[in-house]
Amino acid sequence: MQAQGGLPQPGEIVFLQELCRSDTDKKSVRVIGRLTNHDFRACSAVITDVTQTYTVKVDTTLIEPFNYMRDSLVQLIGEMERLDRSGDRILRARVVSIVDGMDMNLYQRVVQAQRQYFNKRQTILHI
Repeated sequence: MQAQGGLPQPGEIVFLQELCRSDTDKKSVRVIGRLTNHDFRACSAVITDVTQTYTVKVDTTLIEPFNYMRDSLVQLIGEMERLDRSGDRILRARVVSIVDGMDMNLYQRVVQAQRQYFNKRQTILHI
């Protein structure tokens, strides 16, 4: 998806569990996960949440060479796409950053606080 002026969307901040539970087809997202698998020949990777409950397949074609260590905490920005009728989806990553050392509990609390603020602001502006 392209933003106005031809630039790509910045990616909505989502958690892996939200990505796995909701329909995010063609949506630009920003997600953090632990790199559990990477196959540079196939340009694919897998990330999981910190509890290793949720996983997302990642197409790394646009970010290769992708030389990060297994178990690194990475932030990816890209677009979610449905692979086939089976419902399998993949994140087509276009930006990757290492975020090792990030306090994920604090990060989740900050994102929740930001969402509450934006929801409250949106409600006030529409009254």
